[in-house]
Order: sequence, then C-alpha cells, then structure tokens
Amino acid sequence: MTEGNKTVHVPSHSEFYDLEDVSLNLDLQTGLCTSSWGNLGYWCHRKSDSYSMSAKRLATLLGEFADLSENDIIFDVGFGCGDQLSVWRDDFRVAHIAGVNLSESQTRFALASIESQREAVIHIQQGDACIATDWQQAHRETNKIIALDCVYHFSSKQSFLTLCQNQLAKLDKGNGAVIMSDFILTKSKLTLWQRVWLKLICRLSHMPFTNLLTRSEYESMLNELGLKITKTRNVSVEVMDGFAAWLPAFKDRYEQHRRNNSSIPKIHWAKYLGTAYFLKWLRKHAIMEYHLIEVVPVAS
Repeated sequence: MTEGNKTVHVPSHSEFYDLEDVSLNLDLQTGLCTSSWGNLGYWCHRKSDSYSMSAKRLATLLGEFADLSENDIIFDVGFGCGDQLSVWRDDFRVAHIAGVNLSESQTRFALASIESQREAVIHIQQGDACIATDWQQAHRETNKIIALDCVYHFSSKQSFLTLCQNQLAKLDKGNGAVIMSDFILTKSKLTLWQRVWLKLICRLSHMPFTNLLTRSEYESMLNELGLKITKTRNVSVEVMDGFAAWLPAFKDRYEQHRRNNSSIPKIHWAKYLGTAYFLKWLRKHAIMEYHLIEVVPVAS
C-alpha cells in the first residue's frame, strides 16, 4: 500500500492501534492511499463522501471548535499517523505542536513524515497520555490540549484529565482548555442485556467500560479535578450514523473494484464492520452520543 510517495506496510495485529486503518483511506480508482487518517469522520453526504475527506473534516471541525490560532501552543494526545498535525499547522497556523501517541507503529509513521518535511515546530513521541512522565514533550506554555476521537480508548479518562489539569495549571493567565471529541452515555440505567452488549463492545474495542460516563457523571468527575465543561456540540448524526452508513457502501464498492483489479490491497473488514454495527446499535437504542467538548480549569 502506498502513502504519498512511500509504501505503507500494514503490520501484523501485534498492536490494536496500528497501521491497519490506513486501508480505509484507499482510493479505489488508483489503488493508493494518499493519507493515513484513523478517526470516525464527520460525514456530510454519508455514503458518497470519501473516508479521507470525512476524517479530515472531523479534525478541522474540532480545530474550529477549539478556536485554534497562531497564538496557540498545543499538545495533541493520540495523534495517530500524524495527519491531524498538518491540519493544526497548515490550516490553523498554531505556534507550536507537541504530542504523544500510544501506538509505536503509528508514531514511527508520523515521525518519518515529519522528518521528511524537516519540520521544526512539531515535537512528538510514542507515549501514554495517562502517564505523567510521557508528557515531557509538552511545552510549559501549552494552552490547548487536543484529543481527537481517542479519549474513550485511554486506560483511564480520569487520569488523563488529571494530567490535563496539572498541565494547564502551569499557565500564568489560566486561559487554557482541553478540547476533545468523545462519547457520552445518554442513559444512567441500562437493561441487563444492554449492559452485557456494551461491555462486549468495550472489550472488542479496547475501550475501558469505566470511561463511559453520562453528562452528569462527566461533570461530577471534572468538578473534583477543578475542571468544568464550557461548551459541547452533539455530532452523533454526522459521526456515528455517517460512519455506519458509509462503511458497508465502501465495502461493496471495494469488492466491485477488486474483482476487476486484483492488485488493490486486501482489507481486513471484521474490525470495521463490527464498528459500524455497534454504532448503529448504540444509536438505535439511544445509548450513546458523540460530542465535541471543551473543558477549562475552574477559576480560583
């Protein structure tokens, strides 16, 4: 598989977060991948939009929601293969970017891209967003912490937000913020079977069940950490419904093209079909929503 002028070798499944998602960026006409996005995307036309276009659109939307500008020094947690780093730099002209990402293979990929561009304002490393020592790349003057479609996968949402509060407390003016896209539970009480299914979803998705919170539970946890939600935006229709509708349509088109062109790279569909099915199930039973969320320190 080719990314730009480079060949992307999809690794074995030794990591849950690896380069496998690059395959969703496949251009069926050329058989090439010119980007390496890995989020759920923001879908305007659902079945007809390309994955790369929709994934970049979600990143751009989060950047606009965060009011990113040339005055911002950001710390990106969970930057994937690094496509969003270019969005922060090129589209929003932020002053400095640092970040950590759990996946070793994705981080190597992102680092190779940055090195090829001789990038001086981006400093990233492999690391865990829930471990304090892995925040060493964060600039002391970091005023915005960005988490695009990843917080629900972290080993502990509370640990992550605690580190966010610690980082933002270093600012003299106290004008920092955490901006993320995340799932919010819409039901405080689930039926037995809903709970069983949701725990299965979490296990298969490497998503700690304890990370799933209602709005009131979210606010209570943040309050204990000295943080508060200042604004949210519900994008469940465009994100959850959009991906669930696009994936099977893309699979059908893929199979048609591959019958005529066997050189098109093989895609392992189980993970993505499972994601689409679970998103539809969550929406059908009104169990979870997908929100853009801004969190800031509580004024002392």
